[in-house]
Formats: sequence, C-alpha cells, structure tokens
Amino acid sequence: DTIDSRLYNRYSSTDRLCISDQRIWPNSDSPIAGRTLHDAKVREASGALVLALRSSDGVFTTNPTDDTMLRPRDVIIAIGTIEDFARLAQSIRPIA
Repeated sequence: DTIDSRLYNRYSSTDRLCISDQRIWPNSDSPIAGRTLHDAKVREASGALVLALRSSDGVFTTNPTDDTMLRPRDVIIAIGTIEDFARLAQSIRPIA
C-alpha cells in the first residue's frame, strides 16, 4: 500500500482546503520512481504541493526543486486537498 495508514491521518480544513501530513511513497515499480519532480509532473497530475522528501535512510530534503529525483521508498510529504492526495496516490501506483 502506498499510504501509511497507521499514522498521519489528521486533517485541518476550511471549506475545501485540507492540510494533511499523510506520507506517500513510490515503490520501485512506480511510474514516478527514478524521475525528477519536474518529469513526474506530481503537482500537475495531482494538485498536491510537495513540501519535502524523506529518503529511506532518513535524510530530509525540504522544499525540493524540480530537478530533485524521486527514488523508490522516498516518502513524499505534501499539502493539498483530500482529492489531491487521492490523485497523488493514484499517480504513483504501478501501471497494470
């Protein structure tokens, strides 16, 4: 599963904007793994804004640039609406 459902399900909402600290990560067979944020078009595909990445060894990259590489098991920390997070989770799933 690509969303860590054990934690981070808190939402703060006003009207339609929700701020969530859900953690989402690509697996090695995800279509965005090995691509840059720019090439993966994360913002365009989902509407979510990537605030930071946490690598599998625990290193944080805050305010990642367009040329930041998305590696398998990098945790994507983003902000957006509930619908944005649903689209983000869908966009990182492997194509069947």
